[in-house]
Amino acid sequence: MPGDDRIPPYLGRILTRSGASAGTCFQVAPGVLVTAWHVLRDVQAGEVGSFVDVDALAGGHRVLRAEVIAIDESRDLAVLRREEALAGTTAAVSPTDQVPPGTKIVVTGVARVDDPGHEYGFLATTGDWRGELTRNDVPQSYFTSDSVAVGMSGAPVRRAADDVVVGVVRARYNSDNWLRHSVWTARVEDFLALLPADHRVKVAGQPKARVTKRIAVLLATAALLLTVSATAGVVQLTRQPVHTGTTGTTAAPTTTPIAVHKGVQPMPADSPAVAVIGTERVQRRSNGASAFSVPAKVDMTDAQLATFNIDVVENSQGQASWYDSNGGVPIGFGLTKVTLMSKDTATVRITDIEVLKECVSPIAGTYFSGFTQGGPSGVVHLGFDLDEPSPTVQEMVLLDREVPKLVGESYFTDKSIELRPGDQQDLVLAALSQSRHCKFRLRLIIATAAGSYSLDIDDNGKPFEVTGKATPTVQGAPFSGYQATYLRTYNTWSRVDPRTYRP
Repeated sequence: MPGDDRIPPYLGRILTRSGASAGTCFQVAPGVLVTAWHVLRDVQAGEVGSFVDVDALAGGHRVLRAEVIAIDESRDLAVLRREEALAGTTAAVSPTDQVPPGTKIVVTGVARVDDPGHEYGFLATTGDWRGELTRNDVPQSYFTSDSVAVGMSGAPVRRAADDVVVGVVRARYNSDNWLRHSVWTARVEDFLALLPADHRVKVAGQPKARVTKRIAVLLATAALLLTVSATAGVVQLTRQPVHTGTTGTTAAPTTTPIAVHKGVQPMPADSPAVAVIGTERVQRRSNGASAFSVPAKVDMTDAQLATFNIDVVENSQGQASWYDSNGGVPIGFGLTKVTLMSKDTATVRITDIEVLKECVSPIAGTYFSGFTQGGPSGVVHLGFDLDEPSPTVQEMVLLDREVPKLVGESYFTDKSIELRPGDQQDLVLAALSQSRHCKFRLRLIIATAAGSYSLDIDDNGKPFEVTGKATPTVQGAPFSGYQATYLRTYNTWSRVDPRTYRP
């Protein structure tokens, strides 16, 4: 039986054990499918290693078993592997966080419609992209559409202009008042982190018709084949209610693909054109939006906590020593000042900064709020988002409570940093992550009269680090993803139970 050519050939159906449609999935690489995790949960296949029946939404393909190879319960995402590929693969994906509000989108998927006596094989609808949100401490986005139906969970949200995938349907908010017709969307950035390392996915920028010539240069670079290693009023778009269970299975680490700069050689150590003469953490005010975590469970007695509040909080040297010796990692963002010196006899230019990262699930040991990182103060100039598959360095501004925000496009698209002989240059960089624990190094690309060189920068012999916040395991308890939690008020830390504490 031939397939329905009105339906994209990369769309599939997740089936119940009786063969009924349970939800939608889509193929991002041959034999690799993405869907919403709750669709699998509802057919008793929500664990890694489970199997579920899948066929093509368009028809024309036999029903075959697919294995669940990765899940993220909190972000409602899952990846499956099917031995026989569907007829098509998505053209490309684009980071969800970069979708401009107002973008026209298309969704096609399984449709269960309350229309007695009639059966709907599929439904296609349009919508308008609205923007980003955080729901239950999980970053996601949403669009509006009045025709998204039960069964569309797991369907790709595609740009109408070019069919590029920008999200995954999670749930529709049912209300006659607030947020009417809003549809929650899982992020492309999060399902890329779950994909197996042996598959390639094309990552695209914004549609060419909507960008300026200046930005087109950046998008041409960004559209590479990346190797990825990787509630009242709410209804899931299957027949089951919203799940608010525990954190999902951890996926393999994701690493940054290394960009290729033709003719670039490593900076010679014996005669560098530019040298790193210092790296320091930039201080964050303790009354700002600062927090950190350590990998281990810190279980202090009352006496130990009293000593800690004296020796660590009020002694900056003791503070830095304790932070480093216990493996402290900033949560959400970390600030670092890098001081460079030109040792060339002619002017040189920094033409790019690459971010070489490896990311895993957030640290879930012990949470500390309101802690300064130590070191000198400075002004943030540049930053990058480590939750992006391939981070680019952008300009940075600090908002209220010292929260950094990325602004503009890639900094080095039409700029460079010039160093004359003997010049020193401070680069203050902000590394952001809301969903992963990332270790990273920076690679500067430097143009000199003798050629182009690369210079790698780390945290005094080890990688820089930043972590997202651990995903809560108890609804309404924001620190329940941690083994221990200490909150700071009026210059004193106190211990709270992370599973029961409600702010």
